[in-house]
Order: sequence, then C-alpha cells, then structure tokens
Amino acid sequence: MSESDGFRELLALTVGGVLISYNAWSRVKRINRVKDSARQLISAASAGQVELEAVAWPIGKFEKCLEGKKCIYLELRLEEYKGTGKNKSWREIWSYRTSAPFLAFDQSGFIKVKPSGEHFIDILRERVYQPHRMLGSQQVAFNALCGDRNIFNRPTFFGFSLGNNFRIKERKILLGSPILIHGFLTPEDKIRFVSPDPVLKDFHSRCTKLLKSPGFKQKFFDKDKDGVVTREELSRGFERVLQMSAGDITDQHQLSSDGERHCRYYGEVSANENEHLHLADTHEEQYLKSKSTLLAWLAFGAGLFVFFLGLYLMARHFGHA
Repeated sequence: MSESDGFRELLALTVGGVLISYNAWSRVKRINRVKDSARQLISAASAGQVELEAVAWPIGKFEKCLEGKKCIYLELRLEEYKGTGKNKSWREIWSYRTSAPFLAFDQSGFIKVKPSGEHFIDILRERVYQPHRMLGSQQVAFNALCGDRNIFNRPTFFGFSLGNNFRIKERKILLGSPILIHGFLTPEDKIRFVSPDPVLKDFHSRCTKLLKSPGFKQKFFDKDKDGVVTREELSRGFERVLQMSAGDITDQHQLSSDGERHCRYYGEVSANENEHLHLADTHEEQYLKSKSTLLAWLAFGAGLFVFFLGLYLMARHFGHA
C-alpha cells in the first residue's frame, strides 16, 4: 500500500467516525424532542412549535405504494451497489418523493400538513425491497414511476438470483395512518370547516370515539392482550377502522364557512427557517417505545472512538513519514 493510499484510508476512518457520531446525536435530539414536548389537541394548539397526534388523510392527489395501498406520502430510492475494491458501496441512482400537503385530524379538529422544502425531515420506517424477490404487481408499480430500468431481469440458479446489485427503499404514510407531527403551526385567521365526503365523515367519527376513550382505544388496538399497544398494532388497528368505512375515497375536501365543530380547520403545520418538520407514522407512546436513547448514545460513543482512533493513527502515520 502506498503512503497516499494509507493516508486516504485513515482520513476516511476519521470522517466516518464524525458522521456516525453526528447521525447518532441527531437521533438523540429527535427522541428527546418528542419526549420533552407537550402534546396538544389540534383545537388547543397555538402559533409556533407544536406536537400533535393525529390521523392522516389526503387533501389532494394520493399515491399508491408498491404494495398497492393508498398513501398520502411516498418516497422511493433506487440504489446500486457499485464501485471497485474497497470503494464499493450502495449509491443512489434514482429517487422519487411526493410533496403534496395533506390533512391531519384528531377528535377536536383538522389541520393541513406541508411536507415540503429543504427543512422537511421524516422519521418514518423504511422498507427495503430486493428487486428479484418483488411480486409482479410490485415490479409493475415501480416501473410505472421509475420507467423500465431492467433491474428485475436477473439470471437465477435454483431460484437464487445471481448478481443482483440493486435495492429499492420505500418510506410512506398510508392513508388513514396514525401520525405524530412536530412542526411550526400557522393558525387559520378565519373560522372555516372541512367538508368531508361520506367515507371521511364515517372514518373521522369512528376515530374520534377511539381517541376520546383511552380504555376503548387500549381494548381495540391491543390484540394480543399484553397491556401494550405496539407500533404495528396501532397501524393495523387504524387500517381496520378504515376498512369499516367502506366507500369510494375522494381526494378533494373543500373548506367552508359552515360545518360541524369537530371538523373545524385550525391552520397549517410546516417547517420554517429555524425548525424542521418531523413526521412519524405512529403516535408518541409507540414512537418512544420503538426508539432507544441508550443505543443512540452507544452509537455516538462508537463514532467518537473511531474518530479519535483515526486521529491517533494519522499522527503515527505522519510520525513515521
């Protein structure tokens, strides 16, 4: 190994340590932000930073994820494993992300959420697809957005794909999904109401009954009767509620000067120049149970160790030069 190659590897080690620590510190801040913020009802939230637990619903065009489910936010990334030698890594070659605003509601009212702009950060779960293992319908759905990139036609040997160096990452917020919102609220300056279609009206009524009664909510969502509602149980529970509200879902809901009190529209949540917009496809209790500050701090410490190890080895490298 040449001297320059050795220096580049040590520099990469040092920079890698910084990135590990930075990402871990960002996770700690996000977890603590959720933990330390006072959760509010939409009707009681005032201008400025807010934390809201709500349910997501489209206000404009809705997408379909690779499973075929309706969603109000969709992000796809196609990555290819390429490079030579030690420089081989996953590299993004195509991406797609919606940025349309959507509605969110709780038992007290509605708001609009705008997941757009450079200050938008989502904390959604990510699903990774291996192209050769995707169903035909999923492949068709991906090609409809991405175009035919010839990533599915790979040679196989006894059912195992050979040389498949692509992967697809998907993050989404399903229509009717629980959602945790941290952002900047700009209140509505007029008294206006959402005019729901029959499906939203029925779904909103069912969700309101659940959200108003903690005991009923616990009984409905806790299917394994262990006393804990997990993130998966919460998501599946809202899917069941949506299935009960059968009908054709429309994507347009007008604002009017008259309406029911619990359908009042209270404003818009977005990022601003100082604060990011954070969205999670769950509620606070489930989010905090799925995240560990201990693991984040351990990752932070590991990053610092790698950083200082890189500095030490670089010092020795130049000392022997």
